[in-house]
Amino acid sequence: MITLCIVAYLAISLGFTISDHGESYNSVTNKYVYTSWKSAFKFGFAIIPCLVIAAGLFIGFIYASLFIITKILQAASWIYHNMP
Repeated sequence: MITLCIVAYLAISLGFTISDHGESYNSVTNKYVYTSWKSAFKFGFAIIPCLVIAAGLFIGFIYASLFIITKILQAASWIYHNMP
């Protein structure tokens, strides 16, 4: 399973690298911009770990927010039921 994940990561990263390498047209300057292999490799192999970290932070933020909201609602419920 780990080998499959590594192969999939390499295949997707190489796809990002190949698609990012080469000429692209910049409509602001009306010129073609050439991307080197070095910067294409940096982008291609860094995008997936960055997305995984961002997704983990987002899910952690949602989990922490729901935990805090749940505790506040439990405290409010306890006050409602136990205060005269």
